[in-house]
Amino acid sequence: AAIRASMARREHNLYTVAHNGIDYVVVQTPIEQNNWMLFCMIPTSALAEDYEAITRLRHMQMIIISLTLALVAFTIILHMLRDWKRLRTENAMLTVRASTDSMTGLLNQGTTSEQITSELKTHLGEGMLLLLDLDNLKGINDTLGHPIGDRAILVLSDLMREIFADASVIGRIGGDEFAVIARGSDYDSIDALVESVAVHNAAAKRDGGIVIACGMAKYDGEKSVNAVFERADQRMYENKVSLKQGRGE
Repeated sequence: AAIRASMARREHNLYTVAHNGIDYVVVQTPIEQNNWMLFCMIPTSALAEDYEAITRLRHMQMIIISLTLALVAFTIILHMLRDWKRLRTENAMLTVRASTDSMTGLLNQGTTSEQITSELKTHLGEGMLLLLDLDNLKGINDTLGHPIGDRAILVLSDLMREIFADASVIGRIGGDEFAVIARGSDYDSIDALVESVAVHNAAAKRDGGIVIACGMAKYDGEKSVNAVFERADQRMYENKVSLKQGRGE
């Protein structure tokens, strides 16, 4: 009765009916041109299958969208990591350049002074400060030229790396002056290392090679870092005077 009343009122309607044991969804809609009524009967089982298909399709769409978003996020993170690594590498290179002597590759004057000050304050009584000087560099520059003098500085820097292989600090603090903090195995064998310098000097005097003036001072609990520098510098000066006397100057 309700369906017939709806048809009489020419309404759009949706309802279910059973026919021959099969449930149908009926869509009722009027056609204005000729006063007809259009009915469409769809088995509910078909609708259920279509609904499941649509649900699966939407589920696949969500998976695809999620994977796409994950790929985009991964790509963004990968680019960020690459940029971060590049910046870290560039910053590390800038730090090295800022702390390294451009000629020798050793620590430069500022960094050497900072690290020596830190070492002296942190490890008092546990190491030795050595100051080394390329003897007669002015004479080399005046007689053989500055390129040969620069070469002599490079040879000395390589020699210091070889002799003081375990030094905690090794750097250039002036044109021809170098500083070394000997700790650990270098400190334990400091006499042998100094003897290596003496042996090198003897051979250099004989063969016309590079002679090294050296002065050292042990950390004796000085309150002032300058006191250690002054003692090492005084001993290096005395060694330079001795080397000059040996050349007959």
